[in-house]
Amino acid sequence: METSGGYGNYNAAFVSVAVRDWHGVTAQSNFTWSHTLGTGAVTQSTSSYTVLDPWDISAMYGPQTFDIRFLFNQSVLWEPHFFKDQKGLVGRLLDGWAFVPLFTARSGVPLRVTIQSGVNANCQSFGEMNCNEGSTYENAMFLTPYKGGNSAHKNSVVTGTIGTNTNPANGGAGINMFSDPAAVYAGFRRLILGLDHNGGGAGILRGMPTWNLDLSIAKKFQFTERIGMSFLAQFANVLNKFQASDPTGSSLTLDTPGSFGNITSQANTPRQIEFGVRVHF
Repeated sequence: METSGGYGNYNAAFVSVAVRDWHGVTAQSNFTWSHTLGTGAVTQSTSSYTVLDPWDISAMYGPQTFDIRFLFNQSVLWEPHFFKDQKGLVGRLLDGWAFVPLFTARSGVPLRVTIQSGVNANCQSFGEMNCNEGSTYENAMFLTPYKGGNSAHKNSVVTGTIGTNTNPANGGAGINMFSDPAAVYAGFRRLILGLDHNGGGAGILRGMPTWNLDLSIAKKFQFTERIGMSFLAQFANVLNKFQASDPTGSSLTLDTPGSFGNITSQANTPRQIEFGVRVHF
């Protein structure tokens, strides 16, 4: 059954604090604590996305793909005035600077531990449709309480048969989301018709939290009353922080145990720097 029917809800608490021109500092802090639940968020024109159980639409009710529980950002504009009254060359060089850091942080997004069976990848547990014709959300179920965490374990060397594609000897980058992939893998099972009544929505695990710091620096030069210049430097990911991507696809499915938890890519981009000069007259 394919239908544009469905339902969802979004609940949030939002806190914002602002400081304006306090000793040359203007700052804005925003924090959101939210929860997004629903039966799937797609455009109405989507014709290949099916309900999980045509007899019970609530079977696919769960976290949405964009369910970010915690989100924080902090912006600051600092224009120091220590040399505002300084005359001559020193004043021209040391006054007129502005520093603008932007810090962002968020919790992880939902992740699915998927189940596949031939062409019917993540489909057919409830007899919903042939997945050659469409898709839906199905999650493996917990056998035991989840204790695997959601952080990247670097320089990992995995033994046994679960998650061994992480090992550099097997072409991996040595990064896995789980310190013990075999123990986490053993904690899941496939959906069982008649026993399970909910597919888990867009994910039953949580991806890794992320944070980033950008920075802009500006300087104004006033040569004469009519002629001046502004210098600008922008640093994206100024600390050049590496953020590992969440494992996806074959790295979070019960049918490719050798790749379980394996992380193969970077979520953010390395530091980028741009410089600019503007002359006004």
